[in-house]
Amino acid sequence: MTLTVIVIGGDTNVGTGTVESIPSGITCGADCTETFTSGSVVILQAVPSPGSSLAGWSGGGCAGTGLCTVSMTQSHTVTAEFSNLVTLTVSKAGLGSGIVKSAPAGIDCGSDCTEIYPIGTAVTLQAFPDSTDTFVEWSGGGCTSNGQCVVTMTQNLTVAADFTGPVGPASALTVTKTGTGLGTVTSSPAGILCGSDCSHSYNTGSSVTLTAVPSIGTDDTFTGWGGDTCGGTGPCTLTMSQARTVTAQFSIGNSGTAVLTVLEMRETGTGSITGTGISCGTGGTLTDCSESVVIGTSVTLTAAPATDSTFIGWAGGSCSGTASTCTVVLSNNRTVGAAFDKPSTVTVASQEFTERTLGVGIAGSGVGTVTSSTLTGTTPVINCSLNTVEADCSHAYSDGAVATLTATAVTGATFTGWSGACTGLNSQCSVQLSSSQIAIATFD
Repeated sequence: MTLTVIVIGGDTNVGTGTVESIPSGITCGADCTETFTSGSVVILQAVPSPGSSLAGWSGGGCAGTGLCTVSMTQSHTVTAEFSNLVTLTVSKAGLGSGIVKSAPAGIDCGSDCTEIYPIGTAVTLQAFPDSTDTFVEWSGGGCTSNGQCVVTMTQNLTVAADFTGPVGPASALTVTKTGTGLGTVTSSPAGILCGSDCSHSYNTGSSVTLTAVPSIGTDDTFTGWGGDTCGGTGPCTLTMSQARTVTAQFSIGNSGTAVLTVLEMRETGTGSITGTGISCGTGGTLTDCSESVVIGTSVTLTAAPATDSTFIGWAGGSCSGTASTCTVVLSNNRTVGAAFDKPSTVTVASQEFTERTLGVGIAGSGVGTVTSSTLTGTTPVINCSLNTVEADCSHAYSDGAVATLTATAVTGATFTGWSGACTGLNSQCSVQLSSSQIAIATFD
């Protein structure tokens, strides 16, 4: 009976090796076919080359990666597949202690933090902190959570396990911005984007670094830290041994003037917005809706709805609520939105619907766009990239409709949050239009 051996490599990274038989006769590489006595038993052994491993047997009743035993009751063809080996390395970070173990076995780190696996192997890592410590998170190898880490060994990989020492209850870190300039404070680890999110709780004993950046497109400056343990103008690193408060001061640059822009959303309702140099909507026109003033000037805006309309409210530029007046301090360019409503009806498929207006404004020193979801049977109706109402920045929807807005910053700018009908830092926001509303997206 004839026994034939075929040697192949891996699908992507080809491993190499040879196959030998007991009794002798096959040494494949070179001699891959041999005739054996009918009824005899032949044992095949794979000999991988350095840097390779046996991925598995097939044929002749053989499988797995051990020895292949073939009963020669008939002629057989057996395939041995070799693959390359890759290395998984685990490192430990942080002030705490613990061990990391792998499945399949090989890593017990502790002491054994490196293991070689056949390419394509899925390896599960699990962290076990010491009794008084805490496992924080994984990094590297595509793992980021604090659960199990599963990596597929397509290449050499390094995964870090972060342990922290004993911690008390979480302590709050609060950032307060002062001065007349504009800027943003961010934290590492994440949690603070101030801007809009100026307080976050961190594990007691953890280290947090704050970084202050003046607004892009201005000549404002960051002039220094104040409060708990911070000073100077470089990054501020704090140990959260207790609740802490830090101030960040930004100063106005030398440009001298700032522009106030009013966005009046009026597809259903109408009215006017007036203030120093602003007469927007007066006489039915939207032509006098921006004004350049000396930095530091306070401008009081007044909303006056037409007799058949209602003033819905303000958004952006530190204005909010439904009071008829709003005062804006022009420390830099500001955009303020105002919405008017007038219930009106349209007939679609023999049904009457009350229309509501959704208006969008762009604020901040950065550049971006705001688009709306496509309603069934229509084309996208909001595609706003300028802080003017004429630039596809408003649309009338049927009463109760839900519109989803998406804010997208251009390269070099960052979306820093919503105001008005939308709030928070998520770039996507859904608005239910039970009344006319306005949303302002800020880019820095």
